[in-house]
Amino acid sequence: MADEMAKENAQETEAETESGKKKETWLVAAWPGMGNVGVIATGYMVVKLEAGLTLELPVQDLFESPHVEVSDGLARPGQLPRCMFFEWKNPNPEGKDLLLFIGEAQPASGGYSLCRRVMEHAMSKGVSRVFTFAAMASQMHPTADARAFGVTSDPQLLAGLRASGVTMLKDGQISGLNGVLLSAALEKNIGGICLMGELPFYAAGV
Repeated sequence: MADEMAKENAQETEAETESGKKKETWLVAAWPGMGNVGVIATGYMVVKLEAGLTLELPVQDLFESPHVEVSDGLARPGQLPRCMFFEWKNPNPEGKDLLLFIGEAQPASGGYSLCRRVMEHAMSKGVSRVFTFAAMASQMHPTADARAFGVTSDPQLLAGLRASGVTMLKDGQISGLNGVLLSAALEKNIGGICLMGELPFYAAGV
């Protein structure tokens, strides 16, 4: 027990910067949506960073299994969609740690409740900013360079997004939990950003 406590204390010490302040943690979250842009982008980060699976949220009250699995004549309950958290510790003491969330499906109802559960765990990890990904369908030609659109719930982040070359969405809606999570984050006074990759209308269902 003493060794485990010493190990935890050492990990906490490593998470502090040279100035004595604890490192920031940012949340990146995604659910399946148009073009599966969010899940593909977040999944790429998980694989590329070799982030470790740390938690699966219980979602039995939000999803219903539409089928049973059959193997050699035996039926068993179908597997519910998984809602998984991954963590990546930045080796740079001045960098940001990442908490990554991937939901395999969006519930037919209770989506906001799921977003609140995501934020409750994010708060326990000290998350200070939220990022989500989505798609923006347009009349773009398939040979044209795709643009990155964005919105933020924090006015102070607008200038930084524009400076990064992001085209700000002037009006409209972001459907699904990839947008709704920003509202749940605001309840915790945490600013968020949704980045949307442009794709042609005809490819939205691919």
